[in-house]
Amino acid sequence: MIDRIYEKYDRVIELADDLEVSPNFIEYMDKCLDAFEEDPNIVTIAGYAYPVNWATIMGATCMKQDFNAAEWGRASWKAKTLRYKPYIESGQMLDELPEVISKERYEKMIDAGLREYIPAATYPRFYKTGMMKRCCDIAMRAYLAVGEKYCISPIISKVRNYGFDGSGLYCQGITEFDNLTAGTYDYANQPIDEAASYDVVLNDESLLEENRKRLNIFDKRTPDQMAQTKRLLWLINNVGIWSAKTYMLFNMPFDVLQRVLGKIRRKLHME
Repeated sequence: MIDRIYEKYDRVIELADDLEVSPNFIEYMDKCLDAFEEDPNIVTIAGYAYPVNWATIMGATCMKQDFNAAEWGRASWKAKTLRYKPYIESGQMLDELPEVISKERYEKMIDAGLREYIPAATYPRFYKTGMMKRCCDIAMRAYLAVGEKYCISPIISKVRNYGFDGSGLYCQGITEFDNLTAGTYDYANQPIDEAASYDVVLNDESLLEENRKRLNIFDKRTPDQMAQTKRLLWLINNVGIWSAKTYMLFNMPFDVLQRVLGKIRRKLHME
């Protein structure tokens, strides 16, 4: 569908059907698309912002991120999409693991992104890469770090997501809320920007690292969830990338078994 749109237009705004948007959503997207079109390092505009107490300067309305690219309402330019889309879908981003390690670009990733990228980059190509070869938010947040690019995000979200009631295709069903982490947040009641108009005021880039830390705390992963990724990074940094790839090759049968058992459990739960 997007390819068809790009046959006639040079930009596109995407929305899923379970999203509610702010009164100034379209104005925000239009003004950001115009303001950052000529910057080759800014590759996408996100409409969603996590409910984090962001570090900001007075009056800032948007910020650059190189660690997240939310997909819940986003905009892109044709010219930039045609550069990053084949790069991601071909697997080239995964093949650049040696440079990512040597230049320590992986340190830009929050744990959620690191946990997706490192295993995908060390698994044999014939096996699986998860979402890392699709132009979705999971691959895009890795691309920002690997490609040294940025996403523009609002300070106050322009989007409210109703998909966490279990109806969202890629959203988990959340039934217990304490609003302390991304896994327990009541997204259906998240405050969004109610202003009628919008002006672009970019946040101070010096606050980027602090905001990376704040999102990593909110969208955190447990030590158990990060164990494999930490093990792979230790092997890569102390032995070599070949050792991590060998480890993942031998890990494949166990991974396949876990996936099969997981499908069986989900099927039994549904029945």
